[in-house]
Amino acid sequence: MLKYLWDPANAITITGLVFSSTSLFLALSERLELSVAVALWAVLSDHLDGFVAGRTKRRDPDVANMGASLDGFADMSMEPFCLR
Repeated sequence: MLKYLWDPANAITITGLVFSSTSLFLALSERLELSVAVALWAVLSDHLDGFVAGRTKRRDPDVANMGASLDGFADMSMEPFCLR
């Protein structure tokens, strides 16, 4: 399992998951300004992981598949912050 996290793009995705979870916790704790700031870091990491994944040479297909799954999960965790 840890070999998937050594990939830079997957590490960025996990960091984004931590940011989005922290942002949700802060929003529920009524610390909205801090929640928005942390959510912006989560959005930045979501964009950055795709860029890094595309630039990584000779990326193992299993690691890339895991990254795609993690990215989908990270996108779902940002769902409460999306405007409708």
